[in-house]
Amino acid sequence: MSEATKDATPVYASASISQNITSSTETILNNFTSQVAKGITVGGVNVFTTPTPGWYSLGFSTEFEAGSGFKDCILRIKRNGSTFHELLHRDSGASGHIDLTRPIGGSILINMTDSDDIITFTAQSSSSSYSFTGTVSLVKVD
Repeated sequence: MSEATKDATPVYASASISQNITSSTETILNNFTSQVAKGITVGGVNVFTTPTPGWYSLGFSTEFEAGSGFKDCILRIKRNGSTFHELLHRDSGASGHIDLTRPIGGSILINMTDSDDIITFTAQSSSSSYSFTGTVSLVKVD
């Protein structure tokens, strides 16, 4: 291990969310609560604000839950207000089946190009009343 690697200061953060949504339009997720943060600012709407440019690993484990069910839901991950990654979970509705919960999770590498770049999340579903819960994390990898 090089001296530069041993002396590198870790940069990471995680946040959790529990937010009720009463619209089927794209909704900004703004109820994030910081769990831990070192070097990354964690906020309500701007979930993560990065201190320096570089590659970051963004992980997320989330769930949509509706009382009456829905056929589709979309989670959008945005960098500086523009959609960077979009995940769609769709139920074909075969035999009248409509799910009440939808887990969406994973991880991606994201290149933050400037200091003070921000990551936000939005949610959208065919249900006009649902809850969105989960955790997200961001770790600088270079």
